[in-house]
Amino acid sequence: VLLEVFEHDAEQVLGELVLTGVCRDPKDDIFIACAVEGHADVLVSGDDDLLVLDNYQGVQMMSPASFVLLLEQQEDA
Repeated sequence: VLLEVFEHDAEQVLGELVLTGVCRDPKDDIFIACAVEGHADVLVSGDDDLLVLDNYQGVQMMSPASFVLLLEQQEDA
């Protein structure tokens, strides 16, 4: 089911958006920029430097376990 979601909802972005100083680890800013540029609802990561942000410009940071729970809840609804 998870792979089906990725295949159906995946979107490529050009990588034109550059964000700096968003994350406490500057190497992670590129992931946030990608999510924002792609209008993602969720950025799934196990990286505490991203998860501590909780939400950035409408993109919710979520651990893999929390994301799986969300998918299961949506499936049950």
